[in-house]
Amino acid sequence: RILVRRLVLAKDFWPRGLGATYGERARQDTDQLNAYAKRYARAAGVVGWERGLLAFCAARLEQVLNALLTGDSIEARLARALRSAYIPLDRVLVINGEDDALVPVANARRLVENLRTSAPAASVELVEIAGAGHCPHEEGDVSEIV
Repeated sequence: RILVRRLVLAKDFWPRGLGATYGERARQDTDQLNAYAKRYARAAGVVGWERGLLAFCAARLEQVLNALLTGDSIEARLARALRSAYIPLDRVLVINGEDDALVPVANARRLVENLRTSAPAASVELVEIAGAGHCPHEEGDVSEIV
């Protein structure tokens, strides 16, 4: 916990981390990047935040390892999740920045195709935001999303 706390509270942690996820346009606006970094850093003031972060990372690692060991594809897991949903999908909007380094736009396209196959009655739309990274809602003009 001490290591996680020191890492996340380091002065350059959030600006560097967000800078790696934002698209080129947002990375060039250092004032905006620093403003968002301050907002993200505030979460470290919540008691027990590091346990939540570690639990999230452990759960994600477990998912990845299980998928590797069992050969269970993301498509198969999505289809199972949609079949077991209590409420059928009506409309789905997937938004992805074209410069997203964390979730490449190819993954969003694959998700949309799988949703259309698994839930054919649903209206599924993909909006790709040019010049945006992983957080297009934070990276400037959101008129394309709205």
